[in-house]
Amino acid sequence: MQKLFIDFEPNGQITLNEEQSRHIAKALRMKKGDMLTLTNGDGNDYGCQINGISGGLVTLSVCYKKELRKTNLLLK
Repeated sequence: MQKLFIDFEPNGQITLNEEQSRHIAKALRMKKGDMLTLTNGDGNDYGCQINGISGGLVTLSVCYKKELRKTNLLLK
C-alpha cells in the first residue's frame, strides 16, 4: 500500500492538494477505490480509500486509524 506524508490530521473526507493529487493520479496511477495510507508523524497511520479524481484533485475517505507501535532503539 502506498504511503503519503501530510501536514494535518485527516478525518472523514478530505481533498488532497494539487501536488499530492497529481502524484497519486499520474505518477502512481491510482484510481477510484484504491487504498493508500496517510501519515503525519503523530504516531498513527490512516487508511484511506480514493473516492474520486476530478479536476486535478483527489478526494479520500478515512477508513481507519492505526496506532503505530513505538520501539526503543538503543544506539551504541
